[in-house]
Amino acid sequence: YCITETPKPTLPYICSELRSDAILISLFRTGAAPMPCPFKGPLEFTYSHGEGECKSPLSAAETCTQESRLLLRYQACANVLSSESVVARSKIDNQLKCEIRDGVFSALLADVELECLATWKESSTHNLVARLHAPRKTSDEDSYRCFIYEQTSNNSWNLAQSEDASCTGLISVKEAAKTFKMKQSEYTKSPYAWLYYK
Repeated sequence: YCITETPKPTLPYICSELRSDAILISLFRTGAAPMPCPFKGPLEFTYSHGEGECKSPLSAAETCTQESRLLLRYQACANVLSSESVVARSKIDNQLKCEIRDGVFSALLADVELECLATWKESSTHNLVARLHAPRKTSDEDSYRCFIYEQTSNNSWNLAQSEDASCTGLISVKEAAKTFKMKQSEYTKSPYAWLYYK
């Protein structure tokens, strides 16, 4: 839902135009100040697009230098067709980014930086609004997403992500366009220590 009118209408005017029987309309302030994310890296996670859970190899998430950002480093799974499959390449020198972790060589896939913008609790549901930064995210509609999450233990969380910026379809942490199971990782070596291969 974008407002492209000039001059831009006021927020009270926009709200007065919303009807009680209308579908949920999510409004995002594009200049909103980020806030610390409710979970901190290092984390390991599995994810699902609804076509099976990508469990092996585990994907990783790391807190960036700003606590409001979390770097999601997806790994592709051979058993899941819809798992992230675009190998991240440096735009400057077109080198393949690779790492050696626990003696295993692997290509890094489709990094996405999640920037936390707002959190709140509604009944027993924890909500998060975030902006996703990635090469394939070229518009606001591609970038803004809603999440619901639950903490399942001291060091683990289940998350559900909306399919688009409308934030519809978030039923539970187990039913959504994309779901995650995250767990605090004991791996403490910085994932930013890349090895480069041509």
